[in-house]
Amino acid sequence: MQKIDERLEEIRKMVEKEISGYVPKNKIDNLYDAVQYSMKTKGKRLRPFLCLEICRLLNYDIKKALPFAIACEFMHNWLLIHDDIEDGDVIRRNKPTVWKKFGIAHAINTGDVMAHKTFEIILNSKLSNKKILKLVELVLKVVTETFEGQTLELNFRNSQKIDEQEYIKIAMKKTGYCLACPML
Repeated sequence: MQKIDERLEEIRKMVEKEISGYVPKNKIDNLYDAVQYSMKTKGKRLRPFLCLEICRLLNYDIKKALPFAIACEFMHNWLLIHDDIEDGDVIRRNKPTVWKKFGIAHAINTGDVMAHKTFEIILNSKLSNKKILKLVELVLKVVTETFEGQTLELNFRNSQKIDEQEYIKIAMKKTGYCLACPML
């Protein structure tokens, strides 16, 4: 039986190989190079792993699920770019954040392009129209929850105290939904 860390590494390599195919090679400075930079920061690729591993366990065709797994990674990184700007974070995965390296305006644009790519990847997948619509609806729900969680966090920044329930609500909206999305 394969160890989970070995399986995670196997899927991470598969995802890394596939991601570059979804990023145009266009030479517009500060756009697709910023997307590549964001996607090449060597995250764990946990969302694609969860998606593909659930599919494997349910005997579903991993090749059919791979585009959605990649879309989840684009979504996650798009949301991180915007979160880093809003939080003023300058380091992500031991590298300068996208906004720090390319500037705030370019980072916002990069995040927006990645949002577009998220939906483009899903819409161009080889799934039935019914499944594509369900996945788009799922991503829209997850993104809305994330936006709400981020807004709650921003609202609480000036507060002297946040109670445990509010903290959990923010964490669920910002992280929980995004982490659950690839498994649904």
